[in-house]
Amino acid sequence: MLTLSNDPTGTSSNPALDAAGQRVVFESHGDLANTGNAGARQVFLRDVDGTIRQLSTGFGTSGNAVISVRRNLAAFESTSDPRTGFDTGLAQVWLADLRDGSAAPITQGLGPSGNPAISNDGRLVVFESTADLEADIPVDTGTWQVYAYDTRTRTFARITSDPAGCRSPSAYQTLGDWRIAFVCDERPFYYMLRRDQRFLVQSDGGITQRLVAQLGVHFVVLSTTADLVNGGTTAGKRVYLVNLFKRPAQPVEGTAVWFPERGIPPL
Repeated sequence: MLTLSNDPTGTSSNPALDAAGQRVVFESHGDLANTGNAGARQVFLRDVDGTIRQLSTGFGTSGNAVISVRRNLAAFESTSDPRTGFDTGLAQVWLADLRDGSAAPITQGLGPSGNPAISNDGRLVVFESTADLEADIPVDTGTWQVYAYDTRTRTFARITSDPAGCRSPSAYQTLGDWRIAFVCDERPFYYMLRRDQRFLVQSDGGITQRLVAQLGVHFVVLSTTADLVNGGTTAGKRVYLVNLFKRPAQPVEGTAVWFPERGIPPL
């Protein structure tokens, strides 16, 4: 066992590890990087050499960090104003360059944005937001939708526009395309970004909590009350490894909307 944070405040939590197992991001209220942090919840990085750096800044609340093994990127949510450092009370998604520690928000909506995830190749940051990030006049819709941000072209795609809302995105690059998984109205979906096709994962009428995309070409992980082995439903949720080759997902309607322009061309 190795203590990674050595946090005298005892508030270190919510760690995320890169795929190579070399770097860890986590949250803490402590001043772990000698920046003078006054007790705000910040995002920290424990690097390969054991040093700890603070990625977030300001007096707002920062957390839910994820890290990519490629492109030297980390993403997190924060309520800090990037100019003044004041706490806005409204979370935005930030992207950090781990080479120099610089970080800046990629969203500026009137509704909260958060719960980011990074694709395995580091190209996409997917997240959820109640803001209409495409609108000329900013507005908070009050309904969570899933978005993708292309780190290369700095363009966005609104993946969902469902009346009931969609949450908990994840992304995986496979076979020249990106699979973006999410849950809408307690049903599991994924969207193939370049193919411009949405799919419904077979869940037999159960209540789905989470669908995770990062399991290779043919596999996803599903948390649901559906009994995928015997049929029917279960009293609580169970976790399944779903083989999409043996249990094909169903194509359904739904097309992503890119803005300000399409950043990744279709297949």
